Amino acid sequence: MKEIYNWVPWFRELARNIAEGGEKDLIDKAKDVDWAKGRALLKPKFGDEGIDPFSFFYFLASKNTKNQRPIVYPSVHGKFNIQTARPDEKRPEDCYIFPTPPPMAAALFHDGKTFHTPLLWRLFRQVVGDNPNIDPEDFKKVLAIKIVGVTKLTQALYLINPEYFLPVDESAKVVLEVVGASPFPEIMKRIEDGGYEEYEKVLKKLKKEFPECQPYEISTFLHLQSSEPSEMKKSKKGSSTYSAFEKTEGYKSSFDLIEGLARENDNQPPKPGPMQHSLNQILYGPPGTGKTWNTVNYAVAIAEKKDVDEVEKEKREEVKQQLKEGQIAMVTFHQNFTYEDFIEGIRPVLDDKSRDVKFELSRGIFREIAERAIDDEGENYVLIIDEINRGNIAKIFGELITLIEPSKRLGGDDEATVTLPYSKESFGVPDNLYVVDTMNTADRSIALLDTALRRRFEFVEMMPKLGPVRVDFDGVNCRKLLEAMNKRITVLLDREHQIGHTYFLDVEDMNSLVRTFKNKIIPLLQEYFYDDWEKIDLVLNGNGFIREISFEGGLFRDSDLIDRERKIYELLPVNDPAWRQPKKYQTIYNHE
Repeated sequence: MKEIYNWVPWFRELARNIAEGGEKDLIDKAKDVDWAKGRALLKPKFGDEGIDPFSFFYFLASKNTKNQRPIVYPSVHGKFNIQTARPDEKRPEDCYIFPTPPPMAAALFHDGKTFHTPLLWRLFRQVVGDNPNIDPEDFKKVLAIKIVGVTKLTQALYLINPEYFLPVDESAKVVLEVVGASPFPEIMKRIEDGGYEEYEKVLKKLKKEFPECQPYEISTFLHLQSSEPSEMKKSKKGSSTYSAFEKTEGYKSSFDLIEGLARENDNQPPKPGPMQHSLNQILYGPPGTGKTWNTVNYAVAIAEKKDVDEVEKEKREEVKQQLKEGQIAMVTFHQNFTYEDFIEGIRPVLDDKSRDVKFELSRGIFREIAERAIDDEGENYVLIIDEINRGNIAKIFGELITLIEPSKRLGGDDEATVTLPYSKESFGVPDNLYVVDTMNTADRSIALLDTALRRRFEFVEMMPKLGPVRVDFDGVNCRKLLEAMNKRITVLLDREHQIGHTYFLDVEDMNSLVRTFKNKIIPLLQEYFYDDWEKIDLVLNGNGFIREISFEGGLFRDSDLIDRERKIYELLPVNDPAWRQPKKYQTIYNHE
């Protein structure tokens, strides 16, 4: 089984050689690498500043096809004078078990406009040593680069130093959710918020879970268990590599954990039954996945002490009618929403008769429904908070961050009350008040959810569903259309930026499909990709809705300053007949 780790010393020597040679040496050698007739690391418009160690390693890993590897890796081997045997010199089929980003992924650690070369070199030198000493500020700055993120950065760290770091990606999801006791998206957001300190906690948990194992062994195991789910359900069957892991004592406890998880129903969280609803829960997912719609079902199920499944079978109008019964209230968070709106505050009031302005104590929506719940102990009350991550959580909740915790509720094991700042009255949160929230995971413009609040909420993921989407009209299969776009968005961006199925619920004919694409889908993709029309065109599979326009040479008097390699795109005019051609939409999901 040792052959599968041959890449480790090879990558380590490559990293040390790059660190020793420095920036100019990397640029010169990277230019000479044979990238197998594929997209080169350097595009003309980027220039020399487009190369840094992180981009180089991640780009190298993306050359992962059977046609690319036999050309690219020997070329790198020679250009960088590596003495360690190449990983593919023996058993080539087993030598590339490490993160390999898809060819269409954004491999570089810059967007072609903003370069972070000094920062990336600084972090690289901290990473490459035998005992990495990471500056949390540098880690945080790299993590904040627009096209990086937790998965991409940790995978690159692992490629540079697989003897210390581990990738936090889908391969590690199952184990991380157990050892971290949190949903995977919450773990990712903790790292986004807390930076290297939170990432280091994840490293320690994984290394503790796999005693006697090196980080590259742990990563290989996680990769195999995630990519061969069917093998997890077989006692002593599977690939020879996987069986070898089964016989290794250091993995025994982890195999017991993973095989137990494999018996779960696709790792999906069960919907709560009667009297088993979580006191605090957040329905999260990309836009258009029915989060707000489902809060009504969840709220009514809680208030009526029913299963969510049972409420979903009822007529929608009858379900919505129950929102008016007084046990359920709803509010939407936004940037200007305050503690005074939510709990209590002093508000100006205009006297009807004298027209004078006076001030009086005003109770917010949370305090009002909490007090109704206290006076009606036998019933369940629900507060729906839509778009919870759009508000300043710490400012809005204040001391309630503590009081909403189940153990701190009135009657709980660790019951707590506070004296409110305006009324000076004692206040506590009853255990029959439930909070159901929604969170749009694609909303990157708003500060991420407060860590203290996230710890007190259970998360229910809501992703796009193909079932409700109309299958076929005029030869267009909208289910395949949505599925194909979301697969490409996941590769180019991430799974949190998919397009929800509700965007297509009103699509019944060609007219409505055209309106949906012009007025909803295209603007959403513009927001997702920051008007990067080349990537938007990739999502649409080059169907012709976006076209490249030529550069007019006489437009500028001094054209030497103009980047002639820059591509300029435009969207088809709104009245172009191509919008109504079924073939244009079929092209999106046809792979020919």
